Amino acid sequence: MDWDSQAITALIRQALAEDVGTGDATCAATIPECATARARILAREAVVCAGVPLAGRIFCALDPQMKIEALCKDGENAEAGSDPVEWQTDG
Repeated sequence: MDWDSQAITALIRQALAEDVGTGDATCAATIPECATARARILAREAVVCAGVPLAGRIFCALDPQMKIEALCKDGENAEAGSDPVEWQTDG
């Protein structure tokens, strides 16, 4: 799958425009623009990783400075308690 294709990029833009629109008023009012964040996806059960590249593209569409580290590839198994994906943004 070519996750960098124009079709995927257009689909992400369309979905975000539909879902996020001009933004969230609560977030805009409570989270400073210079805020940083770090997050992990934690597997509570054994799982097969799927959609990791697409999730990364979506987060980067929202914040091009986003750093994503996928610790497993699509189709790989992740054990319960593992964190197969983590990401962070510096604002």
